[in-house]
Amino acid sequence: MGLRGSAKRVIFLACLVSAPLVLAGCPKSRSVDPGAGGEAGGAAVSAAGFALESLSGKRVELSAYRGRQVLVHFWASWCPPCLPELPQILAFASKMQAKDWVVLAVSTDTDWGKVRAALPAKESIPSNFIVLLDPDSKVAEAYGSYMYPESYWVNAAGRIERKWVGPQPWEQISGSL
Repeated sequence: MGLRGSAKRVIFLACLVSAPLVLAGCPKSRSVDPGAGGEAGGAAVSAAGFALESLSGKRVELSAYRGRQVLVHFWASWCPPCLPELPQILAFASKMQAKDWVVLAVSTDTDWGKVRAALPAKESIPSNFIVLLDPDSKVAEAYGSYMYPESYWVNAAGRIERKWVGPQPWEQISGSL
């Protein structure tokens, strides 16, 4: 049984309206955005401190990386643009390891099962790529993250240097940092 003309129009319009969201990123409810000042050209603001459980079961605090460059990268397994970007962000971490960068990949999934299923084999994850779980999205909310993937460059002084919303050309970005 085929779709009638009006049903086809409704489906077409729904796809048309949702396409920009899928291409731009996955929205979450928006809150105050303390990281907005860190966008290109803005004044750097202090990064919100946090402590989350890592994939290895250890508690990881942002403050432990003071003195290093950190990329706090918010993502989720249910976010269509996040998954194709994952190999690129892993390559970014690998390339930036020589420059003493660390990538804190903060998943807003509700459990580790979904996160593990989205990740490549453990052996292909660089040691400076630390996967964290933010099941209640409290850290993401503290950063004002609302469109995944979303990334924040936290400088050695603990201030947000730059913010990126949506998938990014990480190969190009790594060459400019």
